[in-house]
Amino acid sequence: MGGIDLQAAVKEAKHSAFKDPSKYCRDMCGRRHNLEELREQRFKAVMKGMSWMRKFLQKDKYAALHDIGDDAPSIFFEVWYTSADSRIRVRARGIAVELLVEYVRGKKKQFDKAMRKHKDEGAGAAGGARGKSKAEVEPGGSRREKTAKAAKASKAGKGKHDNADGGDDDLSIDNFFEYMFLIRSAHEMELEGEEDVCPVLMHMADETYKRLNLRNTDALFGTDVEALPARSTDTWLLLLMRILIMEFNKIIYMGKWPISWGLKEALLALKQVELSPPPYEKFPDFHDSVYLATHIVFAFSAYSSIKTTESECKWLYDYCRVALRYWMRNDRRNRKMEVREARALAELELEQENKTEEEDAAEAVGEEARSGDVEGAQASEVSLSCPASFLSAGKLSLSLAVSQGKRGGHPTEAEAEADGEPGGRGIRHFVDVDGVAEAVDVLRGSGLTEGSDALLCEGCLFLLRVQSKDGQFPVVFQGEETAQSAFGDDPKGKKKGYYDRIHATWVATQALRDRDYKIERKGNVRWKEWITRLLKEVEFNNLEYEPKWKCDLNPKGITFRV
Repeated sequence: MGGIDLQAAVKEAKHSAFKDPSKYCRDMCGRRHNLEELREQRFKAVMKGMSWMRKFLQKDKYAALHDIGDDAPSIFFEVWYTSADSRIRVRARGIAVELLVEYVRGKKKQFDKAMRKHKDEGAGAAGGARGKSKAEVEPGGSRREKTAKAAKASKAGKGKHDNADGGDDDLSIDNFFEYMFLIRSAHEMELEGEEDVCPVLMHMADETYKRLNLRNTDALFGTDVEALPARSTDTWLLLLMRILIMEFNKIIYMGKWPISWGLKEALLALKQVELSPPPYEKFPDFHDSVYLATHIVFAFSAYSSIKTTESECKWLYDYCRVALRYWMRNDRRNRKMEVREARALAELELEQENKTEEEDAAEAVGEEARSGDVEGAQASEVSLSCPASFLSAGKLSLSLAVSQGKRGGHPTEAEAEADGEPGGRGIRHFVDVDGVAEAVDVLRGSGLTEGSDALLCEGCLFLLRVQSKDGQFPVVFQGEETAQSAFGDDPKGKKKGYYDRIHATWVATQALRDRDYKIERKGNVRWKEWITRLLKEVEFNNLEYEPKWKCDLNPKGITFRV
């Protein structure tokens, strides 16, 4: 009498916690998720992602590290820079230092070899073009951008670096930009005493800058200001990141490597570069446009060094939302197909069990027929059915047909249109894991969380669901999806190069971490002041063309119209 019902109390406590809006979030379908549990899942995913990347980069005497280049240590530098969780920061910094020291050691050997080669050829004539071809200085793009590997990188919207042919054995612009990115990392992590990393990088950068006469900004960036508005979306990625690092280092080192034009001119031109909306079938440039959009935001934030604000450039964030919403819609369609296929397989298994029972009964009746029972013989004929092996072999094709809305054939035109599947091919819809991760990173970088933004929550849940147990994220490009999987037949990317294999894990790991923008580093405070003034000066919030896409917000949630 008068005792406390413990089970009822626990149930009530859980119910109250679930009702508390500060303790749960909603996805785009209105489903609720516990924020604390989601935060713990994200932490584990980030730690697993970093562990997988470290093992991948260390394998075969750091083969992947030396192939990928300065991007590899930069991954962990960026994770360390503003991560809210101290456990993540400590882990990321340790890996960043390890990779940076190893990579700089290799670059130093290459640089010494190049200097010996140039020793008797003068200290860099007025032309200063030794170590680079004509294509590297003519307007319209550097030689590196024209290589097949750079084309692949820009297709995936990935990164600042790839090893250009001939760039490692000579003084080159490519190597100079590697030094620039590495100098920023080493300087802000205060690695001056770490095997003299900073002095070594500064020396290599100074010598390359002087000998190649890189005071000529047109030669440095491989283009001139007048040509900027005419550049296509895919050629902007590399250029924009190079401009970013020169502007950032100019602030840190007070104009040590001066440039005559930079981010201001780039942003003015980018206001005229039209971004293509989804879907891929109608707008082939959609892929390149997405990565240009995310990298413009990364240029604002100096790779997530500072918090950005959607109001500073609403059209750009709207575009990123349109892209993310498109991929999340494709993911929901894929999951619906999986549910329909699972139901179809369950029906087939039940049907097979029934047929097996019928066959057993028919066999018994057949015995009677062979002993002269005419009725048994007739019953045996009536009970003839498909062999079990045939049913087993036909499971997948039939289940796919059922998933398309009807047995044994293609869906109707209306069904195909509703599913978004041209021609009723039954293949999965493409979901760009890399693109989802970068869009989530952009939204999180503006201060949003799963609790405050349903689309961000949806993207986060997708990333957590597709990560493998070893920490890697799927590697898939447009056109590789199949009837069995949206991630194709090579989700581990074993047939792809080092860069492609790591990029999805790299950007997804970045996107899932919580941020703390109150952490002050050597460069982010001054960068915040400078970029805020610049965005107002160029009026980047005013787009100079009428977009083909539109993003609408309503009080009940987020809806998109494309």
